Amino acid sequence: MALKDVAALYYARTQVLRARGASPKRYPAYVVLWSTTLLAFFLQGQDLLPPATSLALLLLALYGSLALLRPPVEARVIGWTQMGFGLLVVLIPVAKVVVCY
Repeated sequence: MALKDVAALYYARTQVLRARGASPKRYPAYVVLWSTTLLAFFLQGQDLLPPATSLALLLLALYGSLALLRPPVEARVIGWTQMGFGLLVVLIPVAKVVVCY
């Protein structure tokens, strides 16, 4: 969850500023999105993180990267999508554990 939260913080901040008419630099959001994904895959390689969580963070990085290229959206849309990705990060590994048993 911490990796997702850090990525979401930079992404959401950049998107909200863009929605308000500012033109913030986007590269910090890109760097954090992809750095957290790479860290997740590293932790997965060390058997410290389930592969499903790495997949969810990869999807977040892909979505965030594409969304930063599109026109900005309302803050509430950003909030709902981030909440959805938060649920995804939590529920994908749980669902895999339930299916395995």
